[in-house]
Amino acid sequence: ARQLEQERERARRLAEAEASTQEQLDALHREKRELQKQLAAAQVDVLGQTQQVEAERGRLTGEMSSLMEKVQSAEAAAAQQAAERAASQKAREEMEQELAKRERAVEELRQAHAAAE
Repeated sequence: ARQLEQERERARRLAEAEASTQEQLDALHREKRELQKQLAAAQVDVLGQTQQVEAERGRLTGEMSSLMEKVQSAEAAAAQQAAERAASQKAREEMEQELAKRERAVEELRQAHAAAE
């Protein structure tokens, strides 16, 4: 009878341990499902953020390209203006030299006219 009682007690403890183990297993399965849900949500969030970053990168690349075109255009305009200024300066110098020649010729004519009188 005592051995039977010990067997019953051992069977009861085993049943309690099995029930406790099953409860822990169920809790772990619930935790696993919750973590899988969180992982899926995080993956969706990361995908959304990645798409936003890609869109922003595309926008910034477009802006940079536009700015580079404007810089090149401004540089070309500045070079054109510098060339025009140089040509204008050269023309002015040539006109000043021509004017000086004419003034000398007029002065020579005056002196010749004065000598003739």
